[in-house]
Amino acid sequence: FFSITKYSQEYFFSIVSDSIVLFTDSRPCRKYTAKKGVFNFSVKGDGGFLIFERKVWKEYKVDQLMYCMDTSFNSTTKQSRNIFQLCTITNANDLKFKISAPAMIISCICLLITSLTYIFVYKLKKIIQRIIVCYCFFLMLFYILTTLVHTIRDLGKYCEVIGFTLFFSYIASFAWMNILCFDIYRTVGSMKTTFVQSTSSIVKKMTCYSIYAAFIPSAVTLFLYLANKHILKLPSSIYPRLIRGKCIIIKTGLGTYGHIVHSVIPVGVLIAINVVFFIKTLQYYLQAKSEINRITGAFINGKNRKLLINRQK
Repeated sequence: FFSITKYSQEYFFSIVSDSIVLFTDSRPCRKYTAKKGVFNFSVKGDGGFLIFERKVWKEYKVDQLMYCMDTSFNSTTKQSRNIFQLCTITNANDLKFKISAPAMIISCICLLITSLTYIFVYKLKKIIQRIIVCYCFFLMLFYILTTLVHTIRDLGKYCEVIGFTLFFSYIASFAWMNILCFDIYRTVGSMKTTFVQSTSSIVKKMTCYSIYAAFIPSAVTLFLYLANKHILKLPSSIYPRLIRGKCIIIKTGLGTYGHIVHSVIPVGVLIAINVVFFIKTLQYYLQAKSEINRITGAFINGKNRKLLINRQK
C-alpha cells in the first residue's frame, strides 16, 4: 500500500481537518482510526483486509476495495495516530460504458459514412457540408478516445496527452455545432438567395469559422491544463480532478466543483448559444410562413373575387 498523504498531494484531493489528511473520490469511502490498545483492522499477506466493525470481523479481498494507511501527527497535542481509508470499488462507470460503447461504435460508423459521403460524393461544394465534416471528425475523435480510455486500463505516460485531447475534441464538437447552428440561422434568416457560392466566399467564411472553432476549445483546454498543473491559483474547490488512471475529469464529492467549472459550464454556454440560434431561426421561419400564407390568401381571395364578378356579368 502507499501513503495517503502522497496520494492526496499528487491528485489534489487533500482535505485537512483536525490534522487528518484524507482523499475524496466519487467512490463511497469509510474512515477508520486506530485507537491505542485496540486492534480494529489488519492487513493480510495476500493484500486482503480484516475490519472489526459493528462488533463483527469482516474480510475484504483486494479486488473488492481500495485502501490507504497513513500516520497523522497533531502538532498541538503532540500525538500521532494511524488513519485507515477503505473505499469500496464500484463498477458503475464500467457498466455505463458497456451500455454506451455499442452506441458510440455505431455512431462512429455513421459519422465516418457521413463524412466520406460529403467528401467524395458532394466534393464539399457548399460551406455547410464542410462544417458537418468538421463536426463529425471531432465528435468521432471524442468517441474513439473515450472508448480507448475505458478499454485500456493503463495508458501510462500517454494518459495525460490523451485526456487533454479527449477534452479538446469534446469542446470542439460543441463549437462546430455552434457554427452549424449559426450558419443555418444566417442562411434561413437572410433575405438574400444565393444558389451558387463562390470558392473565395466559401474559403473566407470557413477560415473565420475555423478560427472560432479552434479558439474556443483551445482556450478552455489551456485553462484546464494550467489549473491542473496548479500554475493558476484557484480555490481548492474548483481545481480539476484529472485522474491519471482514467485520463478524464471526474465528478467528485460535496464541496468540489471542478467538473462543473471546467466541463459543464463551457458546454452549457455553447448549448445556450445554440438554443438562441434555434429560437431565432424558428421565429423567422414562422414569420416567413405567416407572410407567405397571407400573400397566398390575398391572391386566392382576389382570384375568387374576379370569378364572382365575371359570373355576375
